[in-house]
Amino acid sequence: MKKILYAAILLSLAKPASSFAQLKPPSVVSGSIDMAGASDEQLIGYTNHHDARVRVDAFSALVEKSHPACFSISLTHLNDIAEIDVKDGCFAETVMVGDAMIDKYAPYLKTTNGIEEKQVRDSMLLYTGAATLRSRSQLLQTMQPQESYYKRIRSLAVDEGDKNALVALAKYRKVEDKAFFISKLRADGTDLGHALFALSHFTDADFMPHLERIYKRSRKTKRASYLSELFRTIAAYGNDQSLAFLEKVYEQHKRRTQSPYLAAILTATEERRDPLYAGLETQVKKTISKRL
Repeated sequence: MKKILYAAILLSLAKPASSFAQLKPPSVVSGSIDMAGASDEQLIGYTNHHDARVRVDAFSALVEKSHPACFSISLTHLNDIAEIDVKDGCFAETVMVGDAMIDKYAPYLKTTNGIEEKQVRDSMLLYTGAATLRSRSQLLQTMQPQESYYKRIRSLAVDEGDKNALVALAKYRKVEDKAFFISKLRADGTDLGHALFALSHFTDADFMPHLERIYKRSRKTKRASYLSELFRTIAAYGNDQSLAFLEKVYEQHKRRTQSPYLAAILTATEERRDPLYAGLETQVKKTISKRL
């Protein structure tokens, strides 16, 4: 199995990262190639076709056959950012070829061999996968911290400015990363929003003064951006200080009609489901109901 996975890695690295991004526009109408009548060799060839739709259809046909080359083929397309339209009943969405292949092969990763395959695929997504792939973003958002990936995760967040990597980095809860996150809390716009979301996984006392400053700034400027992310992170502390802070915010805004602050507090406490906030949650609900 290890030899197969090693060969798959070598195969995936054989194609330049930009090769699929620079393909010519589609010139073959979907369905004009008979995938059902194609041989396995032809299908494998079609996975490198210049038409994105043909590549995905050919790969899907190989997956249906449980062809052993499917995993290695999917790795060669981790930089395939050409887009296709995918329909699911009445709904339609645009997805990248790399994501479409990962989605199609996903059920096979639940097998015995799939555990090792997923480890290889995840590693390659982090190190060589296209930054715009949805699958890569989802991996960074959901993966659990592994020390072997720490340097890469930190490089993505700090050096490459990958906002999706902030959550993954925060989960390591390392002291040496606190200064970096504090710098993000001093930022504005989407950088601040992503940092607040990430820090719900890294509750440290050193961040609390900066979180309080963000709240005070929102009141002063009358801009309620990222309140949900801010209060979710504060609620994640789950201690007397976080409760006192949220109660103070409630007292400051309970007489205001349709206050976004109350709605954000309610969202944070409901999602947290911490008995610590039960009393506050009840108060907020009663106040909001009176305003309706």
